[in-house]
Amino acid sequence: MVCENDAARQHALRSQPGLGFDDAKPKDKPIAWWSFEQLSEKIHADDAAAKAAAADLVVFSVSTSGDLPDHVKLWIEKWVANRNDREGALVCLVSVPKTPAYLASLKEIYLRHTAHRAGMDYLSEIPSGPGKALPDSPDSCRERARHVSSVLDEILRAGVNPQFTYRI
Repeated sequence: MVCENDAARQHALRSQPGLGFDDAKPKDKPIAWWSFEQLSEKIHADDAAAKAAAADLVVFSVSTSGDLPDHVKLWIEKWVANRNDREGALVCLVSVPKTPAYLASLKEIYLRHTAHRAGMDYLSEIPSGPGKALPDSPDSCRERARHVSSVLDEILRAGVNPQFTYRI
């Protein structure tokens, strides 16, 4: 969870009760919080980039005014480069109600493009249920490849049977 400032953090807590927080402390979900200010410090930025690269969900809570600071954009580019085709979603929470005449802010546009480049879904609110890999997704295939079924185990233990040699 990356918050532009304290007001954006409070907005995220108020508008997303599904975060599972009581007094902004995690119960059962491993959620890490960073402010834009913290991301300007190398030690926080490096830790946050490593966690964002491995995360299923990266959430930004921002205002609609202005653009993202340069150090935040650099931080984003760092973790996007290290995602290695992992699935996931980038969520952008904004503090204004969406109306039919609402136009996306520069921050929202940048984050939407970032999600696209990273191969992530772009969402405007945090999903309520746990995310699951799609059946034919790269993550799902990797998970199935790690699993050795009883049939595969039997094949691996049996080895090569010489009576079934094929000639072409």
